[in-house]
Amino acid sequence: MSVRRNIHPAPWPWLTTILAVACLAGLVGYLAYSAARGAILRASFELPEPGSLSRVVGSDQASLAEEARAAGGESAANRPSGAQAGVPPLRERVNILVIGLDVPDRESEPARTDTIMVVSLSPSGGPVSILSIPRDLWVPVGPYGESRINTAYFLGETQGYPGGGPALLRATIEQVLGIHIDHYVCVDFDGFRRLIDALGGVTVTVDRDIYDAAYPDGKGGVITIFIPAGTQRMDGETALRYARSRHDSSDFDRARRQQKLLLALRDQLLAEQGWPVLLAKLPQLYAALGETVETDLTLDEITQLARLASTLDPNSVELAVLDESMTSRYITDKGWDVLLPVQDKIRPVVERLFSEGQGREPEVALVLEPSPEVAGENASIAVFNGSGRSGLAEATADFLRRQGLKVVQQGDLDRGDYEATIVVVYTEKPATVAMICSLLGLTSADVRLSYDVPSPEKVDIKIILGRSFQLPS
Repeated sequence: MSVRRNIHPAPWPWLTTILAVACLAGLVGYLAYSAARGAILRASFELPEPGSLSRVVGSDQASLAEEARAAGGESAANRPSGAQAGVPPLRERVNILVIGLDVPDRESEPARTDTIMVVSLSPSGGPVSILSIPRDLWVPVGPYGESRINTAYFLGETQGYPGGGPALLRATIEQVLGIHIDHYVCVDFDGFRRLIDALGGVTVTVDRDIYDAAYPDGKGGVITIFIPAGTQRMDGETALRYARSRHDSSDFDRARRQQKLLLALRDQLLAEQGWPVLLAKLPQLYAALGETVETDLTLDEITQLARLASTLDPNSVELAVLDESMTSRYITDKGWDVLLPVQDKIRPVVERLFSEGQGREPEVALVLEPSPEVAGENASIAVFNGSGRSGLAEATADFLRRQGLKVVQQGDLDRGDYEATIVVVYTEKPATVAMICSLLGLTSADVRLSYDVPSPEKVDIKIILGRSFQLPS
């Protein structure tokens, strides 16, 4: 059974509309929203009764009205929209987690995350940053041990984690990337399809033919899809297929397509005639997204983001994907094909995207806490230098100890002509081996299993450092 958070209906009809605009462009839509904020506030149109149409976490009409009275004004529910002008401006960078769920209806079954992005805006200026995270990234997930990062939401929903899926996924990303996540926006497939259709489609240039003979049909089976190369107008279902398909390419290519789709939506909204068309469709957007968008952003925070967005260049966007240059392929002991994060490759990208020009420095994690699985294995490790470079074994051993691993021996080998680094495993310790490979930028191809041969050093794992090895900074 899924964990449900304290969700209340939106007290203002246009609140969900603003969230729709935010999700439209992967939260880069905040930039576009600010350009038309005045027009939206002045627009006159009929919207459905709020009822249960919006899923806004952490706010309700009573508490918002009480805040308004405490501030010396009338009830916010009765106050003109322009009265929000008193909201103070943001002074620190805002990082927003964008979650796309892999089920048509999250109420019917627990979901995993099919899309994970972090969108970042800084009040000090500079580009809006969007970082896509592959769903097969193998990381510690809270108290549940190592797993693919896309299971964090599912575990949070089904295992009683405080705050549910968004909270566990947020905590997992904060640990892996060493940044602070301020808010989240979550949308499922049905909401995405309905949103695109309500906008009349989106124009995308497809770089190459997309053929997928195993595209999930949403009913437990698969279908074959084909999207030809070239510029085309996509309806909601086609746009979803374009964003989700990965069987004829990779998760990295899919992440880049998702980013491209978001920018196409942004460009469409920023077009000369984009806003009049959008304003005319606000009632449809409201109805389309009311039941499919969930966020912890409050009305005041959305207003703050709108004010911040008005100071930024909507054409200045920096995109990045944690791709094959920042991960290494790894086969787990259960035979799962996953990606290990290579921290010394990821860290410079995170610093560039989330620290340049911001008021608050990122909390870059130089130390990874061992997961309960790693701690439970309590593996003894020996580190030997086969590269011929003086001091490498000692420095590497110290680095691994700072990560919480139990290095009991280190030293130089008689030979200094090892070209590649290898990990020799004498005792089955899969979680520890995965952590070592992640920390040192190794893959399963660098691992040698020697369960039948006793370790001369009487350790569980031996690492031999080769000439090509570079100690993470």
